[in-house]
Amino acid sequence: AVVSTQSGHYGRGSDFGDWSDCSAACGGGSRKRRRSCSDPAPANGGSNCVGDAEETQECNDQPCEPYTLKVLCDDHTTVYIDGVQKYTDTNWQALASLSVPSPTRVIAVKCSDHAGAYGIAAGMKDSEGNDLMVSDNSWRCAGVEESGWEKPDFIEGDNWKPALDQGDRHSLISHPRSPWKQINSADSRSIWTSGGGNDRTAYCRKILI
Repeated sequence: AVVSTQSGHYGRGSDFGDWSDCSAACGGGSRKRRRSCSDPAPANGGSNCVGDAEETQECNDQPCEPYTLKVLCDDHTTVYIDGVQKYTDTNWQALASLSVPSPTRVIAVKCSDHAGAYGIAAGMKDSEGNDLMVSDNSWRCAGVEESGWEKPDFIEGDNWKPALDQGDRHSLISHPRSPWKQINSADSRSIWTSGGGNDRTAYCRKILI
């Protein structure tokens, strides 16, 4: 019932509306719904509605399917996921194939060139084989190591530039017998620092979220 005063009436909340979309597809998110003080609205000095105008509910708490990350580097490779070293190898033909949790904030690759051609190629796919990320000039690279460079909260300084895109015709990708064919992401490019061959080691990062 609507409570009346001598000159008006108190407000009463309407029914809650529909739930909003969940803030995450998996791994735990939240959704909200709202109501207004309009059934009826307070009038002529009546008090506002009692109770919450908004409710929040957890949703989509099922675990996320991991992503698959593949990385190749000429020559020595180290791969970090959210600042944690997950792979290292000194064989330029060795493919790093890693399971990456969803969500992940940053992928970081250190690649040291010891002779000849140089480059990094990478691709990440979801559980259905769709490309989520490839190596291209959206990565950021530097030729000098800085403390914490592989971590999500690292603040990039002036040394960090968009990756040098060496193209998909670079010998590391285009050669018929190149192990880099294993990346099998159509848009993956060979990347390096903006300093090119002047930098014998590349430190490259890809911010995902």
